[in-house]
Amino acid sequence: MKKLFFLLWMTGIGCLTMAKNPVGKIEFEKTSFHFGTFEKRIVRTCVFVFKNTGSAPVVINQVNTTCNCTSVRFAQPPILPNKKGYITVVYDGKYYNKGHFRKSIDVWSNAENGMVRLFISGTTK
Repeated sequence: MKKLFFLLWMTGIGCLTMAKNPVGKIEFEKTSFHFGTFEKRIVRTCVFVFKNTGSAPVVINQVNTTCNCTSVRFAQPPILPNKKGYITVVYDGKYYNKGHFRKSIDVWSNAENGMVRLFISGTTK
């Protein structure tokens, strides 16, 4: 009985300790962007805006794309609570077939929602 009480007490203390730790959270204004229809040789760019709605700084650890036709730029410093950050995505499909495309961009951070997936799409002619 003493062991059970001790185990429950330690579990409660652990939950309270974890609940007090501040954590950042990323919230994007939008998670997808559609370029529309454009000539294949034209390089297109869009910017995804996010805000840290948590209570601790957010650090973007890495951003992965699914294709060599897509590249990204993003700020390295921590995004403080209630501040905005930006991820710029560049699509250059000149070496790929014409037609519809949909690419994903995975944003990894130390935020509560550690991975967020963004999408770009469009049609080249």
